[in-house]
Amino acid sequence: MPNVLSDPDVVYHYTSAATLLKIVESESIWATNLQYLNDITESTHCINALRRRVDNFLVRNPSECGEALQSALAIDEGNFEPPYVASFSSVEDSLPLWRSYCTNGNGVSIGFKMAALKKSVLAYKSPGIFSLRNSTLKRVEYLGLDDFELQDRILRECLEELSKHHTEEEDRPLDERFGIGDEEFLRWGIGRRSCLVKHSGFETEKEIRLIAPPHLFTGASLKFRFPRSTVIPYLEVLMPMRKHEEVRPVGRMLGLKDDSYFIDSVVVGPTPNPDLTVKAVKLLFESKQVDNVTVLESDIPYRDL
Repeated sequence: MPNVLSDPDVVYHYTSAATLLKIVESESIWATNLQYLNDITESTHCINALRRRVDNFLVRNPSECGEALQSALAIDEGNFEPPYVASFSSVEDSLPLWRSYCTNGNGVSIGFKMAALKKSVLAYKSPGIFSLRNSTLKRVEYLGLDDFELQDRILRECLEELSKHHTEEEDRPLDERFGIGDEEFLRWGIGRRSCLVKHSGFETEKEIRLIAPPHLFTGASLKFRFPRSTVIPYLEVLMPMRKHEEVRPVGRMLGLKDDSYFIDSVVVGPTPNPDLTVKAVKLLFESKQVDNVTVLESDIPYRDL
């Protein structure tokens, strides 16, 4: 079953020391458009597996919404609205993750408090926000091509969500109903569900994924960066901290005030100058008057020659 493990108190984001500086200075993280992550099958792996499986599934699980499910899956991937996500791991000090995300000996593993991530919200255009929603965090599941049990469960959950939607619509007054067709609802649900399923080759990452609220409903602005080979769209996700109430006039309204700092710890990855880097990171937090972040050196004896 999905997400049956208890959530850890702290999850870890592997990145460069330069990005750590940006996170500390801005008190925010970036949620990237799903289609621009490093797994090139990120937006297609789950959907393609469900397409291959759906006919067999419906033979064994007949549904009056089966045709809508087939039609939703038949639509080109470009019509699935990709969510914006930020990736974390439940592993604090991992050699595969140092190699993948922290090249050139300048990486860190930033330990974020789960409680803070769950309170995070999108940066906004102006105080006139349509609605305010918190980010959600879910464990990623890893799908092999022959994992039919997981594929069937995802299809079953999508139909169950549609059934629940039907019941909720019937209970609403006519003028308050959303009027979303079954195919459109299933397409949205499949897109959101597939962002929590990755190729089984990434299983060692033990990923926990933050899914940003839909930006169209929050008034948040898309931002763009150009790291190497293409322009990448992302959303700025604000962490809860007392400073926000001073810097942003609507801080109280956004619920960003929090008595604890959002970062729990930092592990300095394999580097030629570990002692100097640990000292510098400690000084960074001291300069921000934060005294409860643990800074450690990686235990892994690896060097990037």
